[in-house]
Amino acid sequence: MCGSNCLTLRLCRAGLLVVLLAQWGHALAQVRTDQTKTPLEEVVVTAKRQLTDEQVTQQLEKALEDDPYVYAEHVTVTTQSGVVTCEGIVGDAAELRRVLRICRRASGSKRVVSELQINDYPAEGG
Repeated sequence: MCGSNCLTLRLCRAGLLVVLLAQWGHALAQVRTDQTKTPLEEVVVTAKRQLTDEQVTQQLEKALEDDPYVYAEHVTVTTQSGVVTCEGIVGDAAELRRVLRICRRASGSKRVVSELQINDYPAEGG
């Protein structure tokens, strides 16, 4: 059995634990008060300006004309309430995907509706 030495040892351990917890709590409180003394960084939030439907259409027409893989003369783009509609004829599926990708990536474009048709008629001539 454990005598008075064992009881004294347990009391010393408990006392040491109380002192350590008190010191840790004081250090934690000090860190929190130091953090509250520093001023908060200013956060500035800016919003992009909303483009009109006409501006979105003009932006898309230019992007399609500038793309070397799209024959833009056969594609018509209209925008209504941010919904872009693409109409016309494209040469193949790759051109169709390219036109739609350009329209989806445009700022101000909320949704893209495709009315494009793939020209599957053989070229005339011989």
